[in-house]
Amino acid sequence: MAKVTHKGNPIDLAGTFPAVGQTAPPFTLVGKDLSEVQLKDFAGKRKVLDIVVSLDTGICAASARKFNETAGKLPDTVVLVISGIMLNIALPRFAAMRDRMNLRTAKQEFITLLMTARAAAIRQSQPAQFHLSINSAWTTVSQPNGTTATVNQRLRLFRTRNVTITMGGSAVVDSIVYDARGLEVWPVSRRTYVLTLNNLKDSVCVSRVGLIARKCGW
Repeated sequence: MAKVTHKGNPIDLAGTFPAVGQTAPPFTLVGKDLSEVQLKDFAGKRKVLDIVVSLDTGICAASARKFNETAGKLPDTVVLVISGIMLNIALPRFAAMRDRMNLRTAKQEFITLLMTARAAAIRQSQPAQFHLSINSAWTTVSQPNGTTATVNQRLRLFRTRNVTITMGGSAVVDSIVYDARGLEVWPVSRRTYVLTLNNLKDSVCVSRVGLIARKCGW
């Protein structure tokens, strides 16, 4: 019997904790689609077991996110989230919540980059350009000596957020040029960028003068 403490109070647990270096015995779990998942299915990979009560609780959800973020940086690693309460119901809800957060963050990052291009033009009194090429965006500003300087690190929304950007239903290669006043001088047209993550969509709309519209009403 193993012992743990909760708020300083000792608690007895059935069974014993595995020892460091001990080989895990074979086991079978039920996947989110109610099919059987066995330890041997992940042979050759580093396994991280994240055992939680329910992904419907804030602490358990945060724990699962942290395990996945950490494991995502390791090669050949899989995280097995093991929950005692209806994981096949909770997991889709948890995934949908995560997707909404990622899409919201991606939209804010995209808007910030657009605003950076306009601000750089005004601040340096030089033309600046917002570039977008297949889910990757960055900003440059012209220099008095005729060269251009990159203002920010390249934003790669698909790599970091799994978000794609389209315009008119197609992948986007686009740019906006701002003059020293912070007004769009090329191509001077309205545009609607659609950000998509799985089944979720959101839009960023830019007016003819290069300003971000509160609503895509055109």
